[in-house]
Amino acid sequence: MLSGGKLIFLLLWVSGCTSAIQPEPAYVKVAVDQGDMSRVDLAFEETIIAFVGPHAVPGSGGTGGLVGEIPVSTFTERGTKTPVNRNTTRSVTVTIGQILPLNQHVEAGYSVSLVHAKSNYTLPKGAGVLTDPIRVDFTTNALDLEAKLSWRILAHRQHSPMLDVGVGTRLAQTKTQVNSAILDVRHHSKHTDEFLSLGVRQSIPLSFIGASAPSLGLEARARGYGRNRATYMLGAYLLF
Repeated sequence: MLSGGKLIFLLLWVSGCTSAIQPEPAYVKVAVDQGDMSRVDLAFEETIIAFVGPHAVPGSGGTGGLVGEIPVSTFTERGTKTPVNRNTTRSVTVTIGQILPLNQHVEAGYSVSLVHAKSNYTLPKGAGVLTDPIRVDFTTNALDLEAKLSWRILAHRQHSPMLDVGVGTRLAQTKTQVNSAILDVRHHSKHTDEFLSLGVRQSIPLSFIGASAPSLGLEARARGYGRNRATYMLGAYLLF
């Protein structure tokens, strides 16, 4: 996985290309997405450590010990032994970026994004010794730094679908809240996570509205994080 220092170097290198390549004007993108790009597993793991301790035995007593009865894998793996309802996760993202055309078919780019995301899970049968229903909520605010390359899938089409491959770093702060008949746990955690991304997007020009109208777009993205964690997201955006 690309380290944070290498990512910064890559962003600076891409920025340096502006001396040889005429960049397009900076753009602003506002996206509404469905799907989870956040690291709820890291946030919940840090919540357990905060209340139980890194070497404590789960279920050792007290509120913190009881939180440790909920496996972290409950939120990240399908088919876990603990029944879980994964409710819809939505996020709003505001991105500022710049595109550097390399040739007719390929372009480079870099961006900075502010993200606000909410995820919630319910465990209808509890977990471990906890038999009461449990609700776990995650609220994440994040800063994403990303550099990417994009290819036109249909080279001779003006508004071709685009394939994006990128690397980036996410700086996130997550509020985790665990509630049940006997649990009321709240914890704020911070973490930095590097990722690889793959996505496809299709812009839909709204020129009939006017020459200065934004472009509407649809996109699907996937991210691979460390520790074999993968996420996906589907969404729509406006590009200004």
